[in-house]
Amino acid sequence: MSEPPTPVSASTGKTWYALGAILIVGLVARVAWLESHVLIFNPDGAEYARSAENLLRGAGFNGIWSRPEVIFPPLYPLLIAGASLLTGNSEVAARLVSVICGVLLIIPIFCLARRLYGSRTAVIAAVVAGIHPMLIAISVTGFSESTYLLFFAWALYWSFESLWGRGWKAAAIAGMFWGLAYLARPEAFLLCGVFVAILAAVDFLRRDHATAFWKPALCAALAFLFLAAPYVVFLRAKTGQFRLEGKSNFNYVVSRRVETGMDIVQAYYEIDRNLSVVGPGMDPVRFTTYSPYPKRTGELLRLALRNIPAHLRNIEDFLLSIYAFGSPLLVILALIGLFRDAWTQDRFWKEMFCLATAGMLFAILFAVEWFQIRFALPLFLILLLWSAKGMNALGEWTEQSWRNVRPSTDGFAGGIANLSRVMLILALAGLALAGTIKVPPFPEENQSNLPQKEAGLWLKDYTHNQKDKDRVQLLSSLGIVAFYAGGEYAPLPYSEGPTAVKYLEKIAPDFVVLENSKRPYLRDWRLKGIPDQRAELIHRTGGNPDTEVFVYAWHKAPVEGHP
Repeated sequence: MSEPPTPVSASTGKTWYALGAILIVGLVARVAWLESHVLIFNPDGAEYARSAENLLRGAGFNGIWSRPEVIFPPLYPLLIAGASLLTGNSEVAARLVSVICGVLLIIPIFCLARRLYGSRTAVIAAVVAGIHPMLIAISVTGFSESTYLLFFAWALYWSFESLWGRGWKAAAIAGMFWGLAYLARPEAFLLCGVFVAILAAVDFLRRDHATAFWKPALCAALAFLFLAAPYVVFLRAKTGQFRLEGKSNFNYVVSRRVETGMDIVQAYYEIDRNLSVVGPGMDPVRFTTYSPYPKRTGELLRLALRNIPAHLRNIEDFLLSIYAFGSPLLVILALIGLFRDAWTQDRFWKEMFCLATAGMLFAILFAVEWFQIRFALPLFLILLLWSAKGMNALGEWTEQSWRNVRPSTDGFAGGIANLSRVMLILALAGLALAGTIKVPPFPEENQSNLPQKEAGLWLKDYTHNQKDKDRVQLLSSLGIVAFYAGGEYAPLPYSEGPTAVKYLEKIAPDFVVLENSKRPYLRDWRLKGIPDQRAELIHRTGGNPDTEVFVYAWHKAPVEGHP
């Protein structure tokens, strides 16, 4: 007699127990990675954390420049500020927020896969999300992606719920999560716009009359706008324009400058001989709205078309050769998951929604001025869902094949199938781990930048008793030293050496920090010193000439006896 089928309630209970175990494993994996790999904050993380510090001390939403933060959105800093009340340290708080969001991401991934493909595929997807090295690595950084991915995944889930029978309430929840995703990374407003349009169109087509087709779409739009409105008002107050984000014009100017043949550092940080700012990185607030280049539709289209070959190479790398994602095995499994089984009508529309989302994510990747591996993470989540379906499909194929070939050992078929699924999960994670170790996906936080942290901490101790100002001002290539020193950052300009000295005289910083970056004068200054009697070398750290950091005090008058 065959074993009676497991009751649905018991099966569901086992599935949720499995999810709980996966969450624990995901947390342990992230804490272990945090302990073994994390050495230093990246520049973005320093900006987010300082914004959180300023919020807590009542200084407004200002970044490490002590200027209005119009480039980076506010949700991650707000979460860091909340966590800082518990930790007392903004860097620890930032990583804590990222780790929590990284662990919680497993839940919407599980729910999405369960909604699309069933409980077994959901468990596989959750396991992959819990142990995939790329998702573990991003979960311990100071980047905002871990926070964004959590709300992006929940927004996708509730979008499915609203489109497949849950009505205006689910649509409002989806709009809320799209709003939260937008406050973590502003490009989410494009995805929300597409979702609202699809929601309105689908609801209209499904009804015999169009009297109420607008309700779910309106609820989603209103929920999004309710969360987005304060940030839009903030941008209006600081830039003088109604904007949904502050980075696109900034990036457009940089891209146009790169197009003329400049390297990226010059495009960002150049000043002219009159000390006038021409690179957006020297004055982000101004370049949020100002552009010396026309922004006609034709110009934007021409620039986008010019960038297509480079973007195609980046997308090809992502799909086929960035092993940290698990490519190309990830793509192979995703294709199996998509096309092994014939689609029913219901699955057809669900996959069309997934493909439309993937298409929008591809479009966003094509729109960015330069590719970074973390920008592809939302698309990676879609591929993760499909690859989990592919692993389950290969498990079913293995089980049926075993039953056909070895009918006398029919009882082992299920175990063999599960073993094949486990092996596929481990193969994908192993390939990704090898890729992550060989080419670290987030080099901003690796050991080569550790002297910048050491210089910052030394400078914090050095300036501990200076009470004449709230924060000391540091000129440096990046904001890492300023963050660890508790100081205010301003970037070193890209110019010839004499012009840079005049700029120092104009700015009159407290300290000048020389790292190894692409300014024309830096190599000479690092070897021979800053050619001005007001500059006094007070500290150097780092044994490797390529990563050594020099700290100069900048005095208001020439130092006696200083050459």
